[in-house]
Amino acid sequence: MKTLTLYILKSTILPFLLGFGGFLLYANVFILIDISSQVVMNNLSFWRIFPFLFYQLPRYIPQAIPVGVLMSIFWLFSKMSSNNELIALQVHGIKLKRIFIPFLILGIILTGITFVLKEAIVPELYRNRNAEVYLSSGLHKFQLMEDNRYMFIKRVYSNRKELLEVFIYDLNKDTTTVFYSPKIQYNQENKAWDLSQLVVYKRGESSKMEPREPNEKQKEMIASDVDFYFQVTSKKPENMSSQELWSIIKENKERNLDNKESYKFETQFHTRYAESFGPLVVAFLGVPLSLALGIKSKAWSVIFTFLLIALYQGSTQWMAAMGRSDTWSPWHLNPVFASWGPNIFFVSIGLVFLLLLDTEKLYRFKEFLSNGLFASLGVFSE
Repeated sequence: MKTLTLYILKSTILPFLLGFGGFLLYANVFILIDISSQVVMNNLSFWRIFPFLFYQLPRYIPQAIPVGVLMSIFWLFSKMSSNNELIALQVHGIKLKRIFIPFLILGIILTGITFVLKEAIVPELYRNRNAEVYLSSGLHKFQLMEDNRYMFIKRVYSNRKELLEVFIYDLNKDTTTVFYSPKIQYNQENKAWDLSQLVVYKRGESSKMEPREPNEKQKEMIASDVDFYFQVTSKKPENMSSQELWSIIKENKERNLDNKESYKFETQFHTRYAESFGPLVVAFLGVPLSLALGIKSKAWSVIFTFLLIALYQGSTQWMAAMGRSDTWSPWHLNPVFASWGPNIFFVSIGLVFLLLLDTEKLYRFKEFLSNGLFASLGVFSE
């Protein structure tokens, strides 16, 4: 069995590189389309394209790995099927289910590599540091702080942690409280926000909003709100570490935030883990499906590879978008289910075919395909 495992793993190298490299080449075309107009309009040197590609291309590597895995599966088994190697293995008492083990090992290894890429390497390379510094800067920023508390900032200078014309509206059933400060800035010496100009407006007996001095509890609440604002706006969710995302998710739960602004962090967190399992998912799907179909044509192997990848990655992106949508949207799904749903669905299909391997039902299924539409299309021919 060890010899067979090494033979399979060695034989997957070339088709894996073909699928992996082909997907990256395909991604390059779209990157070049996006930047070509900017290069021409700004009279930039052609050689400026390559540094840009260096920082953009790594984000497609985690998507390219499952393509390579699926390509190696269909390519290898089409070759083994056409050379009658699969029949020879069965004659020697080796069940088809055991052939899944090398790809299970490969899937686990590539899952770990994919997670490291998505967690550490890709965000660091892709991050536009200049854009990140000023991501939360600008005019007229609005942020939901809690279920009934809203923050409005007229101008933000995130590089020096300074907020101008800050309004915080606390809308309760009994009364409305407005917090206002012309300026809030982080004091580096005291390691705290300077709230010396903060004023509280609350409705008095005359039904007018009367200014008052904030108490310590209110100052702590405002300081916490400002910290939270910079926490959720200092980086894009895809450039945050899992620890940063989880910290924001917990903070959102404590603040009872249940909208698309909170869902995008929860969806990003779970999607990062779910997509990291992509190589293992396509191994669970591809190996039993390829063995069940018994495809001999390498051309059809390529077609099936990109068809299944399109279905898997397309459904992953579609459901992630549904997880980020607001609660009132008819498309909304729970972020956890939206992230893990495609994996569960495709692994379930793979497990069904895996259980059918080496059974009489599988042979009947293959005979049905061989005499039907697949035969007329030449799927099982050389």
